[in-house]
Amino acid sequence: GGDILEFDSPLSDTGLYEDAPGLIRSERPSPQRLRLIVQDLRPALTYLLEKLGSDSPQLRELVCRKMNLDDLFTMMTGRRLDNEGESAQ
Repeated sequence: GGDILEFDSPLSDTGLYEDAPGLIRSERPSPQRLRLIVQDLRPALTYLLEKLGSDSPQLRELVCRKMNLDDLFTMMTGRRLDNEGESAQ
């Protein structure tokens, strides 16, 4: 299991968040977007907002959710389930 914090931010360097509490993995789905997979959402969200500090108002989007089976598959294989049909064509 786990929780996901995904956001667009001026501080989207993955190295800035390596010491996030309960960090399982960090990913960069796009150049400005960062996804943190964490054990528990609350301490990681608090950490993120503290890390952003005065840049918090510039946080363009923040998604917080529980990890699902699609996320687990992607994390373990590096592929998305919805892309399988496209590659078979």
